[in-house]
Amino acid sequence: MKDTPISYYGSTDPLPAQISLRAGNLSAIYENGFLRYISQGQTEVVRMIYHAIRDHNWDTMSTRIENENIRVEKDHFAITYDCICEEKDIRFSWKCRIEGSETGQISFEIAGTAGSSFRKNRLGFCVLHPPETCSGEACKLIHPDGSSSESSFPEAISPHQPFKNIRQMQWQPKGGQPAAITFEGDIFETEDQRNWTDASYKTYCTPLEISFPAEVTQGQTVFQRVTLHVEGSDTETRLPDTSIEIAVHPDRLPLPFPQIGIARASERHRLSVGEIITLRRVGFHLYHVSLRLSDPGWQEQLAEAAGEAHSMGCSLYLSVFWGENPEEELPEFEAGISRFSSRIKAILVLSEKQKTTSKKLIREVFTSLRKLFPGIELGAGTDGYFTDINRNRPAMHRPDFLAYSLNPQVHAFDNTTLTENLSIQGTTVTNARSFAGGKPIYVGPVTLRPRREAGATPGKLPARFDARQFSLFGAGWTLGSLKYLAEAGASAISCYETVDVFGVMAGSRISDMARMAGIAEGAVFPVYILLRNLLSVKNGKIIPASSSQPLRAEAICISGEGTNLLAIASYSGEKETIQLKGIPASVKTWVMDAENYDRLHLLAEQPTGAEATFATADTVVELPPYGIRFLWF
Repeated sequence: MKDTPISYYGSTDPLPAQISLRAGNLSAIYENGFLRYISQGQTEVVRMIYHAIRDHNWDTMSTRIENENIRVEKDHFAITYDCICEEKDIRFSWKCRIEGSETGQISFEIAGTAGSSFRKNRLGFCVLHPPETCSGEACKLIHPDGSSSESSFPEAISPHQPFKNIRQMQWQPKGGQPAAITFEGDIFETEDQRNWTDASYKTYCTPLEISFPAEVTQGQTVFQRVTLHVEGSDTETRLPDTSIEIAVHPDRLPLPFPQIGIARASERHRLSVGEIITLRRVGFHLYHVSLRLSDPGWQEQLAEAAGEAHSMGCSLYLSVFWGENPEEELPEFEAGISRFSSRIKAILVLSEKQKTTSKKLIREVFTSLRKLFPGIELGAGTDGYFTDINRNRPAMHRPDFLAYSLNPQVHAFDNTTLTENLSIQGTTVTNARSFAGGKPIYVGPVTLRPRREAGATPGKLPARFDARQFSLFGAGWTLGSLKYLAEAGASAISCYETVDVFGVMAGSRISDMARMAGIAEGAVFPVYILLRNLLSVKNGKIIPASSSQPLRAEAICISGEGTNLLAIASYSGEKETIQLKGIPASVKTWVMDAENYDRLHLLAEQPTGAEATFATADTVVELPPYGIRFLWF
């Protein structure tokens, strides 16, 4: 078997094998001990059934599978395996059994034993429900005491748990037959994971109102079972994914292309002249800089950042964290920014102690800043997740914009889940607009992993490091992120950092972290090439584009002065054939793939599209594994 190029997704390890299963009228995918995409015909009923161990810090523990036995028949299956956890102070093992019957029923049971004493926040099953087929649908809940209640899957993102105290759920997914899922071994409840840009509602074990973390003692046993049954005799087999259609919709209302920003490097600061020149070629609109007024060096940081922003040709977007007494910090802050005020486009007002901008902070800061600096936009929101502003919505009558950041890896970390979650980024923008009072939505920084961590270990890569930052998949994921955020109407999007392991390029001075990650000095990452091509379209408008297979390929289309650009990203390890609709047959095209990955630093010095050639191929193009194809027309 040929080794996986590291350019694909930052690792040479193969992705987990996927095995197709049938249980009467149901189909499913078995992957790495879990079930995905349980469907009846073409209707997805359940997105995923899995089990997890989360410690007292909500960290998800890694596991390994042993003694796996898989028996697959035409219309039924049986799988058994042992699941072993040996991480930190946790020693725990599950005996797992999954069965699918000819009658359209699937059961998944786990029997676990603790090999050590530890503290946990969660131990057992989670079931994910797809918003595409569940949103707005009625759901009957059967409770542990035998009583029942009527509810529905929320359409708007629910700030809090929509379903509680569950023993069984009964619902009918859009386009499907009535379904029921029964839970045994614990009490379950449901949260809306779209709050964290996960593409699911999640029904999980042990209600959060029960005190946690909870003690697990050595020798303690846990048993849980989840049973799914779907009515009907539909035995239609899922059609194989033989084609992908990308359609551009010029008849739909175009949207302004968002202001695109880049965040200042968190690990080292001052940029070299060469780095600034390379970054200037991208054409970023905003330079996103975080300042903590409790930091005695914030004025020096601002002065350096202002100079870099000027040299890169972009405006400053400041996230400013205020302390407990903002009125005492105001005079120094106003004096500190006064000589740079012409370079500052926006200031996001944040608190060091609270997750969101409070009414009190708005009252204490906004009046003075607006009086002295009327040309600067002032925003409210959070440096954290959408869920923070959804649960504690800032007062929006005085702010000029509402802001939040995002990343796709709060609950799961595999490529497939990251791709699934892309569409929900747009959903958060739509929901934010509903309570922003008509004000613009600023999103960012957008990163692959959470940016906050405690207790980083010297000599080791930090937990927020993700090798996909340097990969073709990382660039393709970014394309999807920009597409969904922009098509939902985000006004500004800042993403990643300038240089180093969290940046769009390595930079001219290799850090210890970059060296540990195997990054070469001067390396340019695929995401840099993506952003440079997208931002090369001047005065662009977003033209809506759609994909018939968004888990395999996605596209963004920009129309600007003298040119249109369609960029298509592959999320597949196979060569794909793409059917195009809504663009001319004659296009200028270039593809970024594993073949030119090692010379992207040279391409960064050339005009965008310098290697493109004209093609007239029946509106059909090939997309190499994890490649990104650019088409100018």
